[in-house]
Amino acid sequence: MVIEQGGRPIGYAHRRLSPSAEGHRLEEASHMRLNTMGVVQAIALATRADLADDLSLKHFTFDLRSGLFNFSAQGSIQGK
Repeated sequence: MVIEQGGRPIGYAHRRLSPSAEGHRLEEASHMRLNTMGVVQAIALATRADLADDLSLKHFTFDLRSGLFNFSAQGSIQGK
């Protein structure tokens, strides 16, 4: 899928939901070049989530990469 800003393409996103041994896996990757205050920044986002059979969240990882900083987060559901 194309990502647009002000009617112009600035990047793309790809999403995939596939079966796994314990339910489903959701993977998404996005890449874009944003013009922020006159400076163009390349940004990459990656998300991966393990889902139960009913598509409820079990675990996730998230990564954001840019020329200025990197950020990662992860989490999992424990109990109900």
